[in-house]
Amino acid sequence: MRLPTWDGSANTQMIAKVLIVTIVFPVLVNVVLALAMFPIGFALTPLFARAGAWSSAIQKGFVTVMVALALMASFWACRRLWPREKDDDAQAKVV
Repeated sequence: MRLPTWDGSANTQMIAKVLIVTIVFPVLVNVVLALAMFPIGFALTPLFARAGAWSSAIQKGFVTVMVALALMASFWACRRLWPREKDDDAQAKVV
């Protein structure tokens, strides 16, 4: 059985897009969020305790901002991985 090669056809591009959307994007969001929350969460936990009544609101806002940043970073990375269609005219313009 031969393994499929990356020849730029529509089927291989669709497979790459499906893999990026279903596997790479969620994994990157989780990794970025975990890496960001781990050190910053430990550093801000004492500050959240001092905030008193506002601590839950501040913590929810912090988590919301971190999730948004993780989504943006993952979107940027997946956008760079996204396969592009071959365009001979675009390559001719670059040369």
